[in-house]
Amino acid sequence: MARSDIAAFHHLTARWSTKAIDKMLAAINQSPGTGDEPDPIDILFSQLHNVMPHDYDWMLRSATVKDSVTAFEVYLESAAAEVLHQHDLEWAVRADRSVNWGDLKSFYTRLGVDVDTEEVRRVRDLRHTLVHRRGALRTEDDRKQFHTRDGLIVDLDLDYVKQSTSVLTEVVQAAEQAVVPYVFTSRREPSLSHANKVRPRVRGRTGQ
Repeated sequence: MARSDIAAFHHLTARWSTKAIDKMLAAINQSPGTGDEPDPIDILFSQLHNVMPHDYDWMLRSATVKDSVTAFEVYLESAAAEVLHQHDLEWAVRADRSVNWGDLKSFYTRLGVDVDTEEVRRVRDLRHTLVHRRGALRTEDDRKQFHTRDGLIVDLDLDYVKQSTSVLTEVVQAAEQAVVPYVFTSRREPSLSHANKVRPRVRGRTGQ
């Protein structure tokens, strides 16, 4: 997973939900039967408010992917802001707005880091699909992009989620290696003053 707290959230929540569902099913199977009661799975389905265990897993993995991409973008923006600060520069955006992805990508290109690789674009597209379509796959191209041969919803198996978030981790590590010299040494990059949406820093300004 991209961050230890997100990984812990996913691992612990999956463990707790699995344990709780197994306990519910065991109680259903052990309850005295009358001969005309519904199937145990149907009873479990009702007790889970019509959400099956695999649906819980899917929603948890969806949340993990979405939060991982958000954490990825937040890190890149924060690290870039720190580098700009060391150059007496700042982002020319309102304090309550995020930096445009294209501007962020261009900034890291100046530091020699590609934060918008093909793999990153795929993961960010996945996040977009999960957020705005709740994973709905509308075209054959959608299914090819997310390696889902059949079905109408993107398949979020655990290995796929881990692979997706590990892509973000690798880029964060590369960005961190590029950023550190500008934060902890006197190294400077003159071209940053010409980066998109960057302006001279005014002390005491918190945003416009």
